[in-house]
Amino acid sequence: MNHPLKRKIWTWVPTLYFYEAIPFSLVTAATTVFFKNLGFPNSKVTFYSSAFSVPWILKSLWSPWISARSTPRRWVLFSQCALWIAVALLSLSMESSNVLQVSIPFLSLIAILGATHDVSGDGLYIQALTPNEQSFWIGIRNTFFRLGMFFVQGALVAYVGIRMSQGLTAESAWKIGFGWIALTLLLLAIYHYFTLPPLRVASAPKSSWKGVFSAYFKRPGFYSVLPFMLFFRLGEAQLLKLAAPFLLDPMSVGGLGLNNQQVGFLIGTWNPICLSIGGILGGLVLSKGSLKKWLLPMAVALNLPHLLYLILALAQPTHLAWISVSMGIEQFFYGFGFAGYMLYLIRMSQGEHPTANYAISSGIMICGLMLPGLWSGKLQMSLGYPLFFAWVFFCSLPSLATTWVASKELYRFEAPQPER
Repeated sequence: MNHPLKRKIWTWVPTLYFYEAIPFSLVTAATTVFFKNLGFPNSKVTFYSSAFSVPWILKSLWSPWISARSTPRRWVLFSQCALWIAVALLSLSMESSNVLQVSIPFLSLIAILGATHDVSGDGLYIQALTPNEQSFWIGIRNTFFRLGMFFVQGALVAYVGIRMSQGLTAESAWKIGFGWIALTLLLLAIYHYFTLPPLRVASAPKSSWKGVFSAYFKRPGFYSVLPFMLFFRLGEAQLLKLAAPFLLDPMSVGGLGLNNQQVGFLIGTWNPICLSIGGILGGLVLSKGSLKKWLLPMAVALNLPHLLYLILALAQPTHLAWISVSMGIEQFFYGFGFAGYMLYLIRMSQGEHPTANYAISSGIMICGLMLPGLWSGKLQMSLGYPLFFAWVFFCSLPSLATTWVASKELYRFEAPQPER
């Protein structure tokens, strides 16, 4: 088999997953800073940002319809065109006298369109790539997804912080920031029109909604794997929602007292470098070795560095270098460990309806992110940051236990791969 880099996969996989991350991170992550800048407490910040994850959980409800009509390429291009328009409207909504009530409908629309884009984009990835190529590209794909998240959480947040420091109100600064995001989405949509592979058949044969879901949930071993899908990121789900507030909160309430620009540097520059190295290494390891062999070590790699946040909360260092090193280590091992989890979901999605199957699998994954995120803000406000991060580290136990069980069930889903 030709090495995957000899084909033109590189022209669309990295940018597709960079794009895929933007609407997701915009409504579920950047909104933590957005609402924080508008003066909301952590309990409301985490509730609103977590609630926007619902369309990514429910996307499996319309995935059979999408996968049976038209091609993944056409669905990707349609949703990308609709998304840049929705973000542009969000930008204009910042002029309203009641920004919260006006912006929430547009953020909800972006979430629905983003979830639809995920269904078609993941379907394109599964159909256009062979199993070996999927393994090889999983780390690169995940890395560019995270780069897209950091583009929003880092570059956008830093830019908004700079404009606020220049005297603009939070609403005016975010209006300009959302406008730049809309332009980025438009340019990427134009680029993808010329680069996405032209699959000329629908994703799957037409089947009833009930038939697709019944086949998915009746597969042997599924209910042994379900806890793994939900709990693999149990600690990370809570950490993700409180990382930015922890960095922004003053030291008097247990935070690190950073500003938007510093948070933007960490999340938008330093963290992506560390995560990229870890994610690419994870993909290379999986392409050369067995997923069953590496799944549990990757779970340990993802969970163990959560202890660094507990250390930061106890020490409250004032030097940005110490914070950067700690977050960089956590991101490196997050990228490495998450590659195994995503490849497992892809292996589970093989069959007659790969697009719909992956939509269901990833919907369950997002459910495992959303539910802990909903209560994380209230829990942190009750416990304080040190005890909260101790709890996050304790959540490694169910993650590791369910990963060990899932590794034993992998043979039920992983089809034999051809020799290189």
